[in-house]
Amino acid sequence: MTEPCRTLSLPLLMLVPLLANAEEPGEPPCWPENPNRPRVVRYLWIDRGPMDKVVDIYVAGGVPTIIGLPAKLHSRGTGIGGGGQRRFDVLKGGRQILLTPTQDLADGERFPMWVTLADGMVISLSLTRAPEGQRTDGEVQLQRSAEWAEVAGLRAQLVSMTEKAKGFELSLQQALRERESQQYALADLIVRGHVDLTSLAWAAGREIPGTVDGSRMISLRTYASHRAKEIAALLKVENRSPRPLDLSTGRVYRFSTSAAADDRVPVALRAQPAIVPPGGTGHVVLVMDREQAFGPDSDEKVLLHFLSTHQGGSLELSAELAPKDFAIPDTSAGSREPF
Repeated sequence: MTEPCRTLSLPLLMLVPLLANAEEPGEPPCWPENPNRPRVVRYLWIDRGPMDKVVDIYVAGGVPTIIGLPAKLHSRGTGIGGGGQRRFDVLKGGRQILLTPTQDLADGERFPMWVTLADGMVISLSLTRAPEGQRTDGEVQLQRSAEWAEVAGLRAQLVSMTEKAKGFELSLQQALRERESQQYALADLIVRGHVDLTSLAWAAGREIPGTVDGSRMISLRTYASHRAKEIAALLKVENRSPRPLDLSTGRVYRFSTSAAADDRVPVALRAQPAIVPPGGTGHVVLVMDREQAFGPDSDEKVLLHFLSTHQGGSLELSAELAPKDFAIPDTSAGSREPF
């Protein structure tokens, strides 16, 4: 049993119910140190599921009772019902709860209490007066039975397998959509250097800084066609920063002077490699529908954003694209400009 972190007299503890609500679950509670108080610990085993058995805790007015838990408390989900919030001073934190009834309980009077642990388990307790021949609990240690621990382990495995299955299903659905998408087929060809096998031709090129400090530089090449509604942007990115750059996070937004909010533009993205190390170079291709990107009158612009996957979602790279970047080329001249 841990040592008390401060000394409180019993009357003072009864006068500070608001302090109970201020305790954070991440800290152990503090309880009054009384050398005359008997240190008797009652051990209770929680059998099978946490809701299968209600555990009686014997309390008395003005007598603190410590409840030790098998795991840390959850930040929410612990309380006393039946008006008990007015009848008990409660301190909680870490793996312990300290209860002090403000007055004696009548014979047969009970208050339901539920305790939610950090692993999601819920323990049902019943706060009541000690029956004749029993003593008030000074300290109760709740321990999981081997069967309950096994159930908890199986439940955790089931949750993990379910989440993985959902992830696999989403990945499969995305892969099927990409396999049937003409835009992703174009992106695959261009990122591998086979733009000559597509119906698109080189439209324009320019050098742009990807960040304010110039730590990421972008060489932009764009492609368009008279016969296809798709347009493509090929970006060669030099990562001059000391951090890796994830090119798979690219998002395209359309913004207009007449619109208050930006619109997400559907885009087929392919990056090679997906993660560009410090000092490295990567290529990323974005294939879009011209009208979806710039509007039916081609009078809007789009903003390309790459967000960090290791810096809390901060902006790592950005570029602004305009309709003039995708002007229809004069194919009679046979103009193509590869990297």
